[in-house]
Amino acid sequence: KVRFGGNDTIIEAMISAETESVELTPQVDVMKPGNVGAVERWLVEVEEAMMDTLRLETKKSNAAYATTDRVKWCCEWPGQVVLCTDCIYFTSEMTDALKSNSLATYEKKLFKQLEDIVILVRGEMTKLNRVTVGAMVTIDVHARDEVTQLVKDKVNSPDDF
Repeated sequence: KVRFGGNDTIIEAMISAETESVELTPQVDVMKPGNVGAVERWLVEVEEAMMDTLRLETKKSNAAYATTDRVKWCCEWPGQVVLCTDCIYFTSEMTDALKSNSLATYEKKLFKQLEDIVILVRGEMTKLNRVTVGAMVTIDVHARDEVTQLVKDKVNSPDDF
């Protein structure tokens, strides 16, 4: 879904099935020259604005992840952005751990991250944050399990594959 603003000619936000609203950057004017009566044209603009917005939000989330407590961070960003940034950081940190032969240390970090998230989940959360964190936990548990298996298999380098 989308949300129209003002006089119902500017598309201001996209709204997920879970009712999460993300403000579009840029907004789309369905009445600007070239768009009047050309639904197929402004719908393409909406699609582009959605992708541009998610790209921008993900970039900002990636920067915030590095400087914000993870438990706080995961409740401050749109769900799709949280999952994307979570996967980006896992991939980066996993690569670093393999290259530096510190997989066992990284495994401990993953266990600690999950413990911290469990404390968050046991507390009060909005329904939307609970959905996002639930999806993130699923990804994080799988990642942790894979790292645990690599530690058991004594994988020490990216060249061990």
